[in-house]
Amino acid sequence: MSEKVKKANSMFALIRRTFQFMDTRSFIPLYKCLVRSQLDYASPVWAPHLQKHIDKIEGVQRRATKCLPGMKELAYSERLEKLKLPTLAFRRIRGDMIELYKIISEMYDKECFNGIILWKDAAERNSTRGHTKKYFLDYPQIR
Repeated sequence: MSEKVKKANSMFALIRRTFQFMDTRSFIPLYKCLVRSQLDYASPVWAPHLQKHIDKIEGVQRRATKCLPGMKELAYSERLEKLKLPTLAFRRIRGDMIELYKIISEMYDKECFNGIILWKDAAERNSTRGHTKKYFLDYPQIR
């Protein structure tokens, strides 16, 4: 996780060294392509669950948005709203929900996801109410 943050910070430093003047119009594409892509790549695999790690990752975006003219005095949430950027935590949650939708909609092979069982495939269903998109997690018992 710290390697991801380090790589993203170094990419942002590269942008700052390369461009003398940074406005919103040039910042957004550079940030999205070079910095945020480092933090988004394979995020379901390494996504943090501790608050200190989430804050460390979010700190990259917090520092990057502060460098723009007229943004330093604004709060982080106001800067994101002005730049029309979501938080990185929101992007990770959104990505997880998209992957879950793909699993439930059977866009992936069922054999790849042994721990997620769709309601319609469960052998122990004891209710017929609801819809076919329900799911539950079935982790093997550790003994």
